[in-house]
Amino acid sequence: MIPVSARNIQFVGHTDQNGRGDGVQVMVHKGHAFIGHMFSDGFTITDVSDPRQPRPVNFVAAPPNSRAFHLQAHDDLLLTVNAPNIWVLQGYSDPNDYFRASITETFTKREKTFTAGLRVFDIAKPAEPPVHLQLRKNVRAIRSVSRRSAADGPQQQRRSAY
Repeated sequence: MIPVSARNIQFVGHTDQNGRGDGVQVMVHKGHAFIGHMFSDGFTITDVSDPRQPRPVNFVAAPPNSRAFHLQAHDDLLLTVNAPNIWVLQGYSDPNDYFRASITETFTKREKTFTAGLRVFDIAKPAEPPVHLQLRKNVRAIRSVSRRSAADGPQQQRRSAY
């Protein structure tokens, strides 16, 4: 019996993402899947141009003690959110300790630091995205964001403050 949630879904291919089976979010762009990881502290870039044989081509690590499992792709940009890796920062010895109380009750050990903020990657060449820009947690405002695409015509600018 096939569950209702699996209706119209067909298994095509598989990859273990080079041993990083904790992928939680996937964005596909230009024949590559960008896979954010919950515990591997970064994201994997997988060539899916042949969906029957997906092939990991790169892993981009998050900064120390940070993870980057939230991703968003648009045009040739990939946005990743840096967040604390609570598992590492707390030094849990028992996996069940992570689930015994709320995160605010258990997030007390702060000897280690992490990097919060947003990283933006240029993914025009998906297998090797260089860091384009990083916004850190102390950034109070973004003065202007410029974007341009062929459909837009002349460069347009939007202003916003957070």
